[in-house]
Amino acid sequence: MAIIICLVEASYANIIAVRAEDANNPAVQALVEVLLSEETQQWILDNYNGAVIPVIDLG
Repeated sequence: MAIIICLVEASYANIIAVRAEDANNPAVQALVEVLLSEETQQWILDNYNGAVIPVIDLG
């Protein structure tokens, strides 16, 4: 599984990539869930003043 999202021109992106056999690992699923949560997205917006753009689920 890999999450690659870039909706704006950017020099860098954070990517979550795991082996196919680990895609359903509960720890990986928990990490993705937290990163995609509205609470995490709002925290990023509140604390990084536009320097970091939170990920959105395009799935």
